[in-house]
Amino acid sequence: SYFLLGGIIGLMGKVFQLSGTVLGILIIVVGLVMLILGLQLTEIFPRISNGGLTLPSGIARLLGIKKHHEKEYSHINSMIVGALTFFLPCGFTQAMQLYAMSTGNFWSGALIMGVFALGTTPGLLGVGGLSSVLKGASAKKFFKFAGLLVTILAILNIRNGINLTGWKINLPSNESATGEENQNDSNVTLENGVQVVKMVQLAGGYRPNKFTIKQDIPVKWLIDSQSDSCASSITIPKLKIKKYLQRGENTIEFTPKDLGKLKFSCLMGMYTGEFNVIKNDLPSETTTPDSSNSQPSPTTSNSSNDTASNSADIQEIKTTYISSKKDINPSEFNVKVNKPVRFEVAVKEDAYGCMSSITIPGLTEEIYNLHTDEQIVFEFTPKNKGTYEITCGMGVPRGEIIVA
Repeated sequence: SYFLLGGIIGLMGKVFQLSGTVLGILIIVVGLVMLILGLQLTEIFPRISNGGLTLPSGIARLLGIKKHHEKEYSHINSMIVGALTFFLPCGFTQAMQLYAMSTGNFWSGALIMGVFALGTTPGLLGVGGLSSVLKGASAKKFFKFAGLLVTILAILNIRNGINLTGWKINLPSNESATGEENQNDSNVTLENGVQVVKMVQLAGGYRPNKFTIKQDIPVKWLIDSQSDSCASSITIPKLKIKKYLQRGENTIEFTPKDLGKLKFSCLMGMYTGEFNVIKNDLPSETTTPDSSNSQPSPTTSNSSNDTASNSADIQEIKTTYISSKKDINPSEFNVKVNKPVRFEVAVKEDAYGCMSSITIPGLTEEIYNLHTDEQIVFEFTPKNKGTYEITCGMGVPRGEIIVA
């Protein structure tokens, strides 16, 4: 039942792709549910302990949870009751449901929830066995200990959700700090007017994960991905950057505009890091020649440059949408300002979720959906120099066009 229901919510994610902010808010809500359940078990606060966190009676009656629970045991009734637990307000289950939904795929969602159900079976059987064996004072201590663990996990969940939203909840002194004590960061070098930041992504997070960079100077963030884990999906919520790292070197480019902390994390908010943006004390000559004309929007890339072919007076650039994992290839192009451009996208397979559409903000207002065997054509004339992102319809970067 969890396998099938997981597939269904995976399909829902194909239509309703969750942004980092929305996912973060939902994780915070799940964390709050877990926190209430944990506090109920600990019995520290009588008012919370006396209250109950359950489905509304109308929904429970509609789903028939109580009716099936009270029936005489049978395999069919057990399966129905087990399936109905999918809808109960359990923080752990809801967290996995969000993860399954974020895949936007039936089979991925089904496998996630199916494996979750199998993986939690031994633990649930153990807890059920202990709760039936332990009586009186021992049972009370056991449930209080379990409540404490759930409370700790809830706090971690809430923290992860806040990381994903990018909300500023630090003390004012932390947010307003300009990092004068860390003017020079050994992990950041200035090359041709660009701040080059080097970082390694491991199975358990990022190393190093704190950097000091300067305001209004372009940043080239080189990430060496050495492991496929949750940490291999990275986001900077404030800049609306979201990227799935491939093994090897990946590049994310942006220009910091605001002083203070610029946080980044994995897409589940568990592994975190930050840039400390300080005042730019360098003379203007050290910045890149075209930085004054560059667009402020962040850009990402992990493929080699593809210069436009200039047939007649039209600059032709071409790419191919390969799959949801590989996206478009090539993803970076160079064209000249004030000359017409024809951008062709060959689609190999259907795309889904947010990434099912493609557009180029700042160069065209056209938005096209990606369908198998279609040939999409954008025609435009760039009027200003700078870097323009190729994005989905929701603004998630997938490539860039550099106008020089």
